[in-house]
Amino acid sequence: MVLDDFLHYSQVPPGTSGEKTIYGKEKKNLEYVYDDRLREWDYAAHEKAREKANKTRTPHTSEWYKKYLSSYYKEPIELCHILIGVNVSNGYDYKVFGFRRKKSFYKLQKKDKIIL
Repeated sequence: MVLDDFLHYSQVPPGTSGEKTIYGKEKKNLEYVYDDRLREWDYAAHEKAREKANKTRTPHTSEWYKKYLSSYYKEPIELCHILIGVNVSNGYDYKVFGFRRKKSFYKLQKKDKIIL
């Protein structure tokens, strides 16, 4: 199902973000990340993840975002929650993804060294 994942600043009451859930719901122990942070932290990884998601999933669906995040983080994730809103200071829309990593945060190498 295609999600209504865009919010224009004119659609929210003045001075508010109009933040609302468009997929899933808030749960305990979720990691949350803003979509623009992913671009800022690693633009090349963002672009690669977008390309992978576009090849196999319909854009603007929970499955697309799940594929995108799994590709970005290079590990399987469970997408549980998506919020949208408008940044009050600049009027730009944003998305926030709530997810769980399916693998451990730490990865063991062959020599049993723990790395991030």
